[in-house]
Amino acid sequence: MNAGRQHQLIVGALAARAGTREQSYNGDTLGAALPEELSTWDGSLTIPSFDSDGGSSRIVDKQRSVYLAAHWRLRDDLTLITGLNHTEAESTGESYGASSVRKNSRLNPHVGAMWDLTPRVSAYASHTALFTLQSQQDAQRQRLAPATGTSDELGLKTDGLDKRLMATVAVFRSRQQNLASYVGVDSQGNSIYEGADFKSQGVELELVGELLPGWSVNAGYTQLAIHDEAGEAVRRFTPRQRLQFNTTWQVAQLPGLKLGAQLNWRSSIHSDDVDAGEPSLLLVDLMARYQLSRQWSVSAQVNNLTDRKYLTSLYWTQSYYAAPRNYSVSLNWTY
Repeated sequence: MNAGRQHQLIVGALAARAGTREQSYNGDTLGAALPEELSTWDGSLTIPSFDSDGGSSRIVDKQRSVYLAAHWRLRDDLTLITGLNHTEAESTGESYGASSVRKNSRLNPHVGAMWDLTPRVSAYASHTALFTLQSQQDAQRQRLAPATGTSDELGLKTDGLDKRLMATVAVFRSRQQNLASYVGVDSQGNSIYEGADFKSQGVELELVGELLPGWSVNAGYTQLAIHDEAGEAVRRFTPRQRLQFNTTWQVAQLPGLKLGAQLNWRSSIHSDDVDAGEPSLLLVDLMARYQLSRQWSVSAQVNNLTDRKYLTSLYWTQSYYAAPRNYSVSLNWTY
């Protein structure tokens, strides 16, 4: 307590340990040339024998974090938030003949503020230091050093309908150094990454809550720009605009029945490495669930309702088609 106001102090710690074991075997006929005369080829190929040792990986990752956060109630309408996070990471072992031994640590500060402009509207601002461990490897099969940087955000929050509905608008900006970026594959088919510096900025809109009794929505829109240090647009495989809308309706006439729909739209995307792109995309999913009893329920799901054909990603120089329209029905029991 200070000047009749109550402050909060939060202290915590995290610890994690993960082990990775890999063994690769290569096929003896992989990469063999096709017959010169394809018109008479019946399409058959020799089944390879996967007995060529392609190497192995044995890695142990350990991570420890200690964090401290304080909420200072400076005035009835103004709260200051400060925090520190100290992270230590250590890796041992090797990956396909290259040492994976490394040790990193970083002390990251955080500061923010929340100001109640009116009983229904609040403004907030935050500044955070970034420290992200990375598992991607460079051309020498060495893991990249952690990505670092800063993130800033400024926004407004408001609630309505007796605090059943909350809306947020925010602008953000971040700088990231040494972030893993895919550059290709080596002669053994291993993916190669290198660290690169990026600047991103954008705006986010969010609406969450209950429009009417039984009718809930969760909607959001993001507009984003990403540039390198020279000001060129990069990471174009990331959509510059996204819109998502989720809604559920608890049918009053049938209390056990809940209906739902999900719409996800993104703008066009492009590959940074090859001449390939995907147009804007809208996906629609539908859901229905009926509560048979306290423990039992039955649900039905339709994904990709319009059967849209699209690639999952353009991050690499190869990709897969996403799942076509599909259905599922399930019987669920909870306790």
